[in-house]
Amino acid sequence: MYFGRPITLALAAALSASTAPAAMSGNHSAAASQASTATGGPAKPAILSTGTTVVAKLLADLDSSACKPGDPVETEITRDVSQNHRVVLKAGARVIGHVVALDESSTHTPETRIAISFNSITMKGGEQSHISFVIQALAIAPRLKEKDDFEGGRPMEATAIIAATAGGSIGGPLPEGQLRPEDSGVYGIAGLSLAVMTTETGSQFPVLKSASEKIRLAKGTQMVLRIVQN
Repeated sequence: MYFGRPITLALAAALSASTAPAAMSGNHSAAASQASTATGGPAKPAILSTGTTVVAKLLADLDSSACKPGDPVETEITRDVSQNHRVVLKAGARVIGHVVALDESSTHTPETRIAISFNSITMKGGEQSHISFVIQALAIAPRLKEKDDFEGGRPMEATAIIAATAGGSIGGPLPEGQLRPEDSGVYGIAGLSLAVMTTETGSQFPVLKSASEKIRLAKGTQMVLRIVQN
């Protein structure tokens, strides 16, 4: 998918700076797998399969007027992930990424776009896995009801966030304002849309697009992240 020359060139530059280590890591993994097979030991399986979705929240504001390529983007997984009736990833793990390209709004290009690379998970115990994600869904953080804000001394969450109010309408209303692993699109964030950029090497990066002068995601913004490579 084409998003214009400035962001494409910036992304290419970012990729060229990180391609060698990635290739080395891949070769090392392949060699390790071959060595394991040669010695009769089983190769360690991937923790999560391609296509798996995780629900997470943003741990700091992301603002196109303040961020730059290389800035970290960190999220925290908010619910356990299970496969084959077994929990393979616990809530509290973090998906780590960084801004790889920024294309700000101007007179000639009245759109703001941010390309992000989410490429690793850090478990609660400190273990790390290199896994690539794209963004499948975004939603504002669950908010308090305007009336009866508290029930029994505890905050109450909004009953629903409607995707159509955000300019993206996939997935319908969100029960209790909470994203689910199957949700897609943008909820409660006006003018923002999601896209995926695929490079010539086949790598995929999520891209945030807005018709306004800037993009701002507040701390606590909900995300559904989908694995595209592990």
